[in-house]
Amino acid sequence: MEKKLNTVGLDQIKLYNIKCLNLPDLSKLTQMDNVAVTQKNLNGRAGNVIEINDAVLPGCGSERFGLLKITIPKKENKSGDIDGLNEECETIKNVLESIKVSITLTVKSAYGTNMNSHSHAEYVQRLPLIQKYIMNQYGIKIGFNDVNVGYMEINEDIELDQDFAQYRRILDFLIQNTKLLNGNIYRWANYNENPKKNGNSEIENGKENINTCGIRNISWDIKLYNKREQMIRTGCGDPGKNLLRIEITLKTSKKISELFGENFFDGMNDKIITDTFYQIIQKYFVKKFIKYEKDTSNYIKNTLLYYRDDVKTKKWIKKGIEHIRNDEQANKGIIVLDLCQITSVITEIGRTAWFKYGCIKNIYKDQGLIIDNVYLQNDLEAAKDLISQFLK
Repeated sequence: MEKKLNTVGLDQIKLYNIKCLNLPDLSKLTQMDNVAVTQKNLNGRAGNVIEINDAVLPGCGSERFGLLKITIPKKENKSGDIDGLNEECETIKNVLESIKVSITLTVKSAYGTNMNSHSHAEYVQRLPLIQKYIMNQYGIKIGFNDVNVGYMEINEDIELDQDFAQYRRILDFLIQNTKLLNGNIYRWANYNENPKKNGNSEIENGKENINTCGIRNISWDIKLYNKREQMIRTGCGDPGKNLLRIEITLKTSKKISELFGENFFDGMNDKIITDTFYQIIQKYFVKKFIKYEKDTSNYIKNTLLYYRDDVKTKKWIKKGIEHIRNDEQANKGIIVLDLCQITSVITEIGRTAWFKYGCIKNIYKDQGLIIDNVYLQNDLEAAKDLISQFLK
């Protein structure tokens, strides 16, 4: 299978408000290895929860789905006993209406890998196959009319010009610069680590599996990670290209409705999903980057002028740059991507051409100011190029 690039697609998606059209046979289901039936308290009432994990079985095909969850509340029968699916307690129709069904669809359960994402149209084509398979395999008849989406992963893969490690600082900055409301940044975790487990801690073990940085809140997650490394580690093979995956996870039906205007699966299509994805990229990467350049230029200018005009030190440039580096360390974030952002301000506020030329020349020689050459990696232009690739 060839790896698709610069194509927006869906990875995992959860559908709910699925219709249950017959009564599941609990005695039969409990005999199956990949079926778990548990009794739980459902809104103050006893009930059964059936979970069928159909993504881990061998021989994956397009009828394989992922995880099917069926919640069956128990009712009191005429004698006051708690019973499950009993015609004496209510009509079959009322019992079926009380059953809640959700299904989490995964690309992996269709392909055996998640090398490529699905389009919305491909998921639509899978639903009848899944519906038939669930009936034949588990004896459960379900209907997909007017179902809602409660969770979805939208992504795009792009090819990098250099090794992924060369982009770590840029990607770290781009995530930081999204300034997602109530966002919780996680930096450089293994792609298969749970960010909730890692919290804010930066996992630094020097290994190549340090792949992922992202920002999340209760509603969604924006993540950038090394897709090539993930494919190699999960046995999908080496695509022979340095790949970055941009993944946007919408974790609630409310967030999906906010972005799409509704959360009905039938109300979506590939154009709507692609347009929504790029709107998010525009808002949180492109526009935020434009604002960053303007704000940072003003910050650098004000900092340098403070040491020149208020402190009145002859070493106002050196003091200003040291101030900027100290701010970066204190905030544990990136303020300046490239030394050219500082030198352009010096060119603007320096009083003579000779002074400007001499100061800029000396800055490049002062290793105390450009520690680890972090300002000399051309990260500003590289970040602009990367963002432009997000939108191709």
